[in-house]
Amino acid sequence: MKYLILSLILLFGCISQQPIPEQGEIPQEEAINISQEEKVSLITVSGDEDVSVTEIKAKWTRTKWQFPIEDHIDEFIGVGLHSDSFIKLNNSHVKFLDDNETIWIHPMIQSGNRTVLFDAIYAREVNCNESMVSILGKEYEMSKLKDGSSFEFDDKWKIGLEKEGDCTKRVVIYLDGYFYDLGNDEQINLFRNDNTILFKFNNIETEPYVSIIGTRPIEDFQKA
Repeated sequence: MKYLILSLILLFGCISQQPIPEQGEIPQEEAINISQEEKVSLITVSGDEDVSVTEIKAKWTRTKWQFPIEDHIDEFIGVGLHSDSFIKLNNSHVKFLDDNETIWIHPMIQSGNRTVLFDAIYAREVNCNESMVSILGKEYEMSKLKDGSSFEFDDKWKIGLEKEGDCTKRVVIYLDGYFYDLGNDEQINLFRNDNTILFKFNNIETEPYVSIIGTRPIEDFQKA
């Protein structure tokens, strides 16, 4: 399960992409205390609506590298997630996202330059009467999105439905576990295995940053 300590994994240097074994609660990393202007300067975006790249630099804060995460208290408590600190991305970062789609990530550099993607969450606001919903450029039947189920049969990614009464207000897809000890430039898929959203750590040994590569689905290229 999520939010469990990394200590034994990081101590012995295990390299895996499976959820960390249950060992107790993981301490939530505090949001970095820098000005909004500095936070903005740590994030750069290039590309267009077809392929866009967001680079997010870490800042050295006396004892460790920290990414420009911000606190969003109880943002996902409605679907049972209790993390509060994220980097929030929208269609100003990943160009093909709709206005009501967001991506929330929490990368970390631990001691010994060990990498961790602690949170990766996709969220889409929906209307109560929608029967179909577009998620990262693909259409899904709302009736087939089951709360607590695996998204596209991949157990790493779970579905959460945030409701008001019987009305679904937000669809959430979240990483159930962690990606840790990722190598420099090692790319991983976020949310589904079709290269729509790729994530990787860069310059781990020097001045680390992460890249999020957003590629509009191929069928949309053909329509353009």
